[in-house]
Amino acid sequence: MVNTGHPSRACDLCKTRRIRCDQTRPSCWKCIRAKRTCPGYRDAFELNLRDETAATIRKAHAPRKGRLAAESTSSATFPPPKPKGLCVRQSSSRDVVAVTATATDCSTSGKTLGYCLETAGTRLPPTLQTPLDQQATCFFFSHYVLKPTQGPGRGLFTFLLSLLSRPDAKSTPLPTAFAATALAALAGRPNSRSILPYAAACYSHAINKVNCALQSKEESLKDTSLASVIMLSTYEGLAASEDPFTGWSSHLNGAKALIRLRTPEQIRASPEGVEMFEFVRSMMVRQYMFGFIGSPSREELVWWGSHCVMDMVGHAALLLNMKTTLLRADADRLLDSGSGGGSPAVRTPERIEAVMALVRRAQAVLDELGRWVQQQTQGGAKAQPAFGKAEAGCAADDAAELRPLEHAVAFPGGRLFRFANVWVAAKHVNTDASRVLLAGIVTRCLAWVSGPGGDATRTTEWRAAAAAGTDAVENVVAAVPYFLAWTGDLVTTPLFPCGTPETPKGFAGISCLYPLFATALSPFATPRQKRYLYGRLNWISESMGIKPAGAFASCIWKRLCQSCREGSDPSGCEPGADQYDVMA
Repeated sequence: MVNTGHPSRACDLCKTRRIRCDQTRPSCWKCIRAKRTCPGYRDAFELNLRDETAATIRKAHAPRKGRLAAESTSSATFPPPKPKGLCVRQSSSRDVVAVTATATDCSTSGKTLGYCLETAGTRLPPTLQTPLDQQATCFFFSHYVLKPTQGPGRGLFTFLLSLLSRPDAKSTPLPTAFAATALAALAGRPNSRSILPYAAACYSHAINKVNCALQSKEESLKDTSLASVIMLSTYEGLAASEDPFTGWSSHLNGAKALIRLRTPEQIRASPEGVEMFEFVRSMMVRQYMFGFIGSPSREELVWWGSHCVMDMVGHAALLLNMKTTLLRADADRLLDSGSGGGSPAVRTPERIEAVMALVRRAQAVLDELGRWVQQQTQGGAKAQPAFGKAEAGCAADDAAELRPLEHAVAFPGGRLFRFANVWVAAKHVNTDASRVLLAGIVTRCLAWVSGPGGDATRTTEWRAAAAAGTDAVENVVAAVPYFLAWTGDLVTTPLFPCGTPETPKGFAGISCLYPLFATALSPFATPRQKRYLYGRLNWISESMGIKPAGAFASCIWKRLCQSCREGSDPSGCEPGADQYDVMA
């Protein structure tokens, strides 16, 4: 037999085309780029043959045909891969889910893989995978839905459990709005950002459904319509990172309008309606208190404060917070010149008298809030502050104190607070945030009355307000480790519909989000406290997936870096500040 050299290891198509084959398995890349079906390669045993007679080739092909027949028979029960779909990959963390595209979805590698599998005639057996919507539902229920407790405390989003289980729920926009919110919550976790487009698609679909439902007055009065609007507002609060206040406030205004359409009897007609009323009312107070929208009217606050009084102690704090929103609006009206440039108003005797009257009102509310906090502390709702670093497992040891403040779990050398539950803790930090705002109103008014040549810091009123503001800031900072390290307890954890106490709950992050932001922007917070709160808000955004926290953190750091450049807060210009200034 004539020796013709080594047989070619190229695929049959490349040999026919007389081009060099890259010999990529299972299919040649050159065939794929040429959009041709690669016929495959010869067997290694077949390449070693020198006598390529018909009988020898039949003997070599016989075992190969038997293996292919057996594989096709065993894989006949598995369905072929779909051209588009989601492949959900569970990582080492229970709460982190990564989603990748398969077949002909987005990436070139996905197209190549699907093409190669089809060409090779093989089928991959499917693994046991939890559908994405079920993962999102369980994640949202285990982090944000808390059933009401006995004693002091309220639930959060408990109305979803009963409204979604109704027989007619599928014909309402609520399931779609809930799916968008749950997917947005799941997409906020690390390694899960690719889920966000699917959440945005559900969000657009839910908006269309809500708009159609609100065309009818009968549908507008249903609990499912109000719950859908609340879910859309929550979606904006979880997913929006650039301008989270516009969408959140817009949907919240819609929920407020739907509630105002109801009579007092309709508001109290169902437990779900009462819970949604309390939820919208608490969000409205934050909306006005922290200046996300314009000033409220006194009649509006009176209407909201006179309905659904369920708990007298908590309702007293709510009314004081409402008074704080009115005082902030009055201060902006009196001290602003109205020109829109931020310049102070003209100092006239009438205006000075009105400003001093506002100072006395703010001092009265500030004293009432201080007494409320003191009474609750003595009553046992909040334990006495612990100065030990090992208290509640939040304080860092001596070696960990070398870490930057932006990464500290607890503020070094600060107090630590423990609470009965997260609801009680949220009441306290919101009340302390109101004290911070009131103290700022008092000092701002006194500085305006003193004028450019005066020194209001020497007055007794200024010292008292500054002391109250500093104490409130320390209280908020001392409560932060409880919120961000809270994974549930023996009493609270069973009240979540699903999930285990392994990771911090998003429920706690949402409860302390706005008080932390208001405290960090306060003039009574030191630069070190501002840096610490900046790091905690950044952690809420990155670890809990609550995107507005990232926008809050960016705003705080810009203010802090601006103070460093102007020299007003030189103690805040510590090593590492420049790199964050570039990021901001």
